[in-house]
Amino acid sequence: AKFNEACRASVLKYTNEWEDIVSRMGRWIDFKNDYKTMDPEYMESIWWVFKELWNKDMIYQGRKAMHICPRCVTPLSNFEVTLGYQDVTDQSVTCKFRLDSAPKGQGDGDYYVLAWTTTPWTLPGNMYLAIGEDISYGIYKTKEGPELLILAENLAETMFGETEYELVKSIKADDLIDITYEPLFPYFKGLKKEGKFRIKTANFVEDSDGTGVVHIAGGYGEDDMELCKKFGERDSSDVIQHVGIDGVLVPEVTDFAGEDV
Repeated sequence: AKFNEACRASVLKYTNEWEDIVSRMGRWIDFKNDYKTMDPEYMESIWWVFKELWNKDMIYQGRKAMHICPRCVTPLSNFEVTLGYQDVTDQSVTCKFRLDSAPKGQGDGDYYVLAWTTTPWTLPGNMYLAIGEDISYGIYKTKEGPELLILAENLAETMFGETEYELVKSIKADDLIDITYEPLFPYFKGLKKEGKFRIKTANFVEDSDGTGVVHIAGGYGEDDMELCKKFGERDSSDVIQHVGIDGVLVPEVTDFAGEDV
């Protein structure tokens, strides 16, 4: 009761100032019959609307990508997220995903697709690799080993830096689509038989930074979740969630289980 009263007092604290400002703006509001979300009548009207939607079979259960606070294990509103917005320098990694077979029309060899990400903590939850349909990709070799590395041709110079490299062959996205690869971590490897760990195309992949290949973790990020549903997951509950809403790695991630992400 004390908590509720404190909240009500906070809501009503600047009522007079609000009425003055709104009046000066020339906005017409019936101040005598306004509503507040804390009013029981307002709450009941919302429950009525929800019940009507339920009766019309328009309510379904599913999952949605949201901002959360792992400290108090609750979703965050857009307002709360932007309130603490700040520019930070992200850690990034470039990972090698070993292909199970050669790109279309190519000979035998150890082929690896390079993917770049600024969210390394999502990598155990990787489900797909996304490439750009109209991007030109290259197969490269360096003096560091016999591996054949695949990335967007436009980004090779930036990615290899001072490492000596040579272009073995230019290929198209079509030459890579639906090829399976070895997941970086073994935790969810069994899902391979369900069609995961494949290369797919996505319309937001660009060759302006990174490698022109995007690592897709369906449980983290709206685009990733929607893509996974498009790629064949029955619904959003099929995505890999290797981190709980409390920000702790789940038991399946055996090497890091229980650690704060």
